[in-house]
Amino acid sequence: MPYAIVIHAFPKTDLPLIHAQGKILHGLFYELLQQASAAKGDEVHDTSGLKPFSTALLLNDRQRRAGRIRAGEELKVRFTFLDDAIYPLLARYFLTTPNLRLELVRTELTVARVLTTPHSGETWAGCTTFEDIHEQASHEEKRFSFHFATPTFFKRGGGPAYPDLMVPLPLPDLLFGSLLRNWNQFSPLPFSEETPLKDVFAHNLEMTSHRISSQHARLVFQKADGAYRTTTFPGFIGHCHFRLVGIRDSRIVQPLNALADLAFFAGIGARTTMGFGVGRRIRD
Repeated sequence: MPYAIVIHAFPKTDLPLIHAQGKILHGLFYELLQQASAAKGDEVHDTSGLKPFSTALLLNDRQRRAGRIRAGEELKVRFTFLDDAIYPLLARYFLTTPNLRLELVRTELTVARVLTTPHSGETWAGCTTFEDIHEQASHEEKRFSFHFATPTFFKRGGGPAYPDLMVPLPLPDLLFGSLLRNWNQFSPLPFSEETPLKDVFAHNLEMTSHRISSQHARLVFQKADGAYRTTTFPGFIGHCHFRLVGIRDSRIVQPLNALADLAFFAGIGARTTMGFGVGRRIRD
């Protein structure tokens, strides 16, 4: 069951954002899950391939420009889950832990609220089921628009002869291919006809307009000596619009709409467990 939760917390001292990303944010999620259930934490950590969660810092414009969160200023941490078992474990941990605190880059965060639905006023929170996404997906809508809120990029495998490449563009075959992999990995209703869908992604989806800008994705690791190492990837943020061309078959149209709706919970592209690829479908 897909969930998106947003934790509202307040750092006790200034928090430099340059270090509060990438592997550090990824590690915060695992620390929480280990506290909630060591067995589940080990299971998710040891799983190869796609992971059933994503992480992100939801920053306002001032925080992004300043590159830091001031002491006492609200910080929003977002986690999403595609594994049914994760949310109940974390929810129980949040409810039963008095004076809940987190630590990010050796900075203590006091948790004020954990929001799970848009009715709370937090538009990046929500929950649904794969069945509901599938059932409610339009059979007719052929336009797809997305907002990319954190740096997004894709990894294109080169195979045995060529190197893997990072692609900082919302190419439709990469965007929808990313969503299809998540759907078929975690949904009880996988789309069995992958090849026809992939052909549609590559040949029948065109970009109609965009308002994207380059923004580097900084992947921060903490080394054994406590120092930080940063790797930078080219990425993008903004808005992009697509349309389906030359196809009216609802057996194709509905899966495309379901995948577009899944973006809110699955993340888009590479390194979504480390704060990148946060996006959602928007309605024109």
